[in-house]
Amino acid sequence: MDSKIVLITGATSGIGLETAKGLAKLGMSVHFIARDMQKALHTQKILLAESGGRGSKFYLADLSSQEEIKAVVSKIKSDFQKIDVLINNAGASFDTFQLSPDGIEMTMAVNYFSMTLLSWSLLDLLKASEQGRIINVSSSAHFLGRMNFESFVDSKNYSDPDTYRQSKLAVVLFTKKLSRMLSDTAITVNCLNPGRAKTAMTSQKMRLVEKLMWHTMMFLFGKSVEEAAQTSIFLASEPKVSRVSGIYFSNCKQVKCSRKAENMKLQEELWQKTLQLCDIIRD
Repeated sequence: MDSKIVLITGATSGIGLETAKGLAKLGMSVHFIARDMQKALHTQKILLAESGGRGSKFYLADLSSQEEIKAVVSKIKSDFQKIDVLINNAGASFDTFQLSPDGIEMTMAVNYFSMTLLSWSLLDLLKASEQGRIINVSSSAHFLGRMNFESFVDSKNYSDPDTYRQSKLAVVLFTKKLSRMLSDTAITVNCLNPGRAKTAMTSQKMRLVEKLMWHTMMFLFGKSVEEAAQTSIFLASEPKVSRVSGIYFSNCKQVKCSRKAENMKLQEELWQKTLQLCDIIRD
């Protein structure tokens, strides 16, 4: 039997790397998209070792750029006839307002629009799988998120924490919407909260006192990155969830998401805004 083919973003460090390693250990063929060549080569070496030499390809792309996403999708389609699991794990947070090459606020561009375009562009490869799975990494931060569509392109009243929370709410809204759109296929779409884990993204911008407080909290209450990766690994590999779709998971269990994320009107409003700003071609 052929090994399952996995494509993951944000796999060169933190939760993404541990997810990729865990799936490679399970015998899956794990491939990834990265931005930095040296980190990608290092990650590839790790995955080859974890999988006992099973192939691992990487593709270089800046996920804030829709042009680069489309270019990398073209390369992936030339290399594979199917993808069994797509894990949209890449995430970022920016303390100042910045615009992507497409004129979209950078946190939303990386955390939301990249997964939207990547998922949509790879649907034909996922449909070619016996049971394709799309897994979107969100966060418990989505419970505090509020959708402000103007903020996708406007710097007025920019707030780093609010924008990050909004991006994670958008991930859950998109998961629910896409799950319904693919209900007549064998593809499942789920999202998850990995839990609080010490990663570079959570501490890289903190002042010294904040870092000390953060590391103390993580020592007392936080998960290791290995523990935080378990729900992604579960959703990618567990046969029991092969027919489960449109669900928010935490600690490898189905849990309730926020009421806002269940709002179908808000899901549709976000989808329409996505079609305006994202280069998605609908049949």
